[in-house]
Amino acid sequence: MVPGGLSAEDLSAVVVAEDSAGYALEVRAAQASGDLRSRAQDRARLHRARAQAWALVAGVDGTDQDPRQVAYAVPGTETSTQDLARDLEAGLAQNYASLTGRAEPGTRAVLVALLTDVTIAGAGWGAEAVPFPGLPEQA
Repeated sequence: MVPGGLSAEDLSAVVVAEDSAGYALEVRAAQASGDLRSRAQDRARLHRARAQAWALVAGVDGTDQDPRQVAYAVPGTETSTQDLARDLEAGLAQNYASLTGRAEPGTRAVLVALLTDVTIAGAGWGAEAVPFPGLPEQA
């Protein structure tokens, strides 16, 4: 089910967040070897696929409104791949937590599932858990 109550800007932001995470991890996977390379490649593929799915949900795939770029800035080697991946997953967790709080009740399941996934993945890279948002209808 597509989350209700999210704006075009919300959807655009999550497309870019997922796509840029995928790109950064692709770059780092290409520079790494062994288990680190495999982990980065796996997460990169997942984030790129999610960016594509969100672009379809937003109705921007293949249009002039598609916010995805060919390339994104990636921190230099002064930031380890471990730290980069941790920060990317934590940033996505924060995005999904915020979207969960804004989405209409009854349509949040996909956002909660994605928040759970990026939180678990982030923990594997050393990230702290993001607080679950308050739900406006519970206030």
